[in-house]
Amino acid sequence: MGAFESAFTTSNKETVGIVNSNQVYLTSNNASVLTHFWFGPGSPWKVIRGDWDGNGIATIGIYNNNEFYLSNDNATVAKHFWFGPGGRWKPLVGDWNGDGTDSIGIYNSGQFYLSNDNATVAPHFWFGPGGSWQPLVGNWTGTNGKDTIGIYNGNEFYLSNDNATVAQHFWFGPGGTWQPIVGDWNGDNSRSIGIYNGGEFYLSNDNATVAQHFWFGPGGTWQPIAGKWGTGTGVLPNPGSSAPTFVPKK
Repeated sequence: MGAFESAFTTSNKETVGIVNSNQVYLTSNNASVLTHFWFGPGSPWKVIRGDWDGNGIATIGIYNNNEFYLSNDNATVAKHFWFGPGGRWKPLVGDWNGDGTDSIGIYNSGQFYLSNDNATVAPHFWFGPGGSWQPLVGNWTGTNGKDTIGIYNGNEFYLSNDNATVAQHFWFGPGGTWQPIVGDWNGDNSRSIGIYNGGEFYLSNDNATVAQHFWFGPGGTWQPIAGKWGTGTGVLPNPGSSAPTFVPKK
């Protein structure tokens, strides 16, 4: 176990982070910076997060088209692979079989391919009308450890507990420029919705009422992520700061 992993807290609550190109700031209390680092070369590579090794800790990965690099310590590469055709297919991250480890899936216009090993297809299915509807992933019930999908369009959400039928249908937030995020905000093992716009967050524990409202980061081109993070130090970012780069090698 590396120093980064061994320093994690035992709380099951997930908190937010922000990403800009290859620079990442994470917080464990949605107020102060816990850790700050760079990973990957930046655009067009984009950041994803997941518990890649099943230790209960979320760490970073990056993808470009259909190529993925995953890290277990936010510093070194643990896995490198290709999955899917790339192009218009968007990556998803979830624990599809409830084994405690996150793996990759892909989505395009209502069609999903999920993998339990980042190599072969486990479930393949359609959910929702596609088009402007975009995917979400979470364990909406807090049981069996499995993540399932949902879809959203503007401020309207449909969540499924079996990747086939609708379990929840609701509206949350104003839509428009507000982006949804998903997390276990209160540590009850079930994930619920939050929304983000320009550094401002609203998080809900029941997909109806606001449980937390705060600002984190400078907004602008910084984008939100959520997970159970590790310890570290730092200060809030300056949008104009420069960064070293790490270039993945095949």
